[in-house]
Amino acid sequence: MRNISLGDYAPNAAELLNRLSTRLKRHMVITDAQADAIALWILHTYVYQRFDHTPRLAIISPQKRCGKSTLLELLELVCCNPLHTDSTSEAALYRTVDSQGAVTLLVDEMDSFMMNQSGVGNVLNSGFKFSGTTMRCVKVNDDHAPKRFRTFCPIALASIGDQSDTVMDRSVVIRLRRKTDQETVERIRPNREAIKQDGEAIAAWAKDVDLSQHLDPSMPDTFGDRQADISVVLLALADFAGGEWPERARAALADLFHSAEEESDAAKLLVDIRAIFAETDADKLSSGAICTALVKLEHRPWAEFRGGAAMSKPQLASLLAPFGISPINIRIGQDVVKGYEHAAFADAWLRYLPPETDKEEGPDVAA
Repeated sequence: MRNISLGDYAPNAAELLNRLSTRLKRHMVITDAQADAIALWILHTYVYQRFDHTPRLAIISPQKRCGKSTLLELLELVCCNPLHTDSTSEAALYRTVDSQGAVTLLVDEMDSFMMNQSGVGNVLNSGFKFSGTTMRCVKVNDDHAPKRFRTFCPIALASIGDQSDTVMDRSVVIRLRRKTDQETVERIRPNREAIKQDGEAIAAWAKDVDLSQHLDPSMPDTFGDRQADISVVLLALADFAGGEWPERARAALADLFHSAEEESDAAKLLVDIRAIFAETDADKLSSGAICTALVKLEHRPWAEFRGGAAMSKPQLASLLAPFGISPINIRIGQDVVKGYEHAAFADAWLRYLPPETDKEEGPDVAA
């Protein structure tokens, strides 16, 4: 593809989204759904003021070196009026948004400074809505008077581990994976000018774009109210782009919303299954044996997993499916049953869990 610059023809929305999604996958290890959602989020930073909500982009990494910095660097080159910071205070945050108007905040290291900055979370949450404000007393002459500060603006928040429940609930959640030795990505530095030109092309497109016919896009029946609020501006852009993007965007968001709902339990499940395999020293275990071992674990959710009932074999399979792990026929003694081989978990354990040092104590498991 040739570069698009302000001197060329004005690209349409579908072309911009295609270019962004493709570029993201060139520079990062991400899924198609993640790339499409991020592409839509980038475009929305130029038009968000025409809508009632601006979804947060929660960039979550299970460990270091999973691509957080790379994604933030890309966003800084293409988003509208980006402001990148590795830390901030509550006052700096709301004063910046209120004074600078349309700005896209890119905040890294959320896990390190949010612990001592509880007020920051309040500002982040209020800025999700167009009406979002925070009220503070400011000095006026020799007295103090209340003043409202606007907080409405797009924000991408990067952290190791999940952010607060309230932030996550207002976010398109992007869970990054560490690159394996077999996976390759292109470095950003040699492509910086081309990426900046993409941002300039988006700015030129957004200047006079009319989205008035797409302000109330249809929502999939599976989306809840909060998910619909998150999705409105993104689906409006997809519908405006046309072609395959209306269907493509809805599929991407549905995939990410489902993953966000399941991720917490899924991460715990990987840890516990690794411990069960370590305890049994088995190379394969039946689905029933894994479920039996899981429900014996104290202080874990498996004994009362859904509606007070213990985890079932179908639920186990559903949680493992996003990792590419599926039950297969295995032989246990004289019987052939559904189960899992130890080797099937290797990639997921490598990507999402820290290296195993000592064998963890686990429950007694009978295959």
